[in-house]
Amino acid sequence: MTLFALQLLQRRNGLHEKAARRRHVLEESYKNQMFERDYDETKIWINEKLKAASDYEGYLVRVSVLCCNPAVRVRLRFVL
Repeated sequence: MTLFALQLLQRRNGLHEKAARRRHVLEESYKNQMFERDYDETKIWINEKLKAASDYEGYLVRVSVLCCNPAVRVRLRFVL
C-alpha cells in the first residue's frame, strides 16, 4: 500500500471513531431527555392525584348528592 492510501485509511478510521463517540454522546443525551420528560409527566400526575386526594370531603359530598338523586340510583342499579 502506498503512503497516501495508508493516510486515507487512518483519516477514515479517525472519522469513524469520532462519529461513534458523537453517536454515544447523542444517545446518552436522548436517554437523559426521555428521563426528564418521564419525570415531569410523573410529577404532574402525582400532583393531580394529591389534589384529588386532598379534596376528599368535596368528593364525599358529591357522591352523597348523587346517591340521593333517584335518577342516578336507577342508573346505578342497571350498572351494578
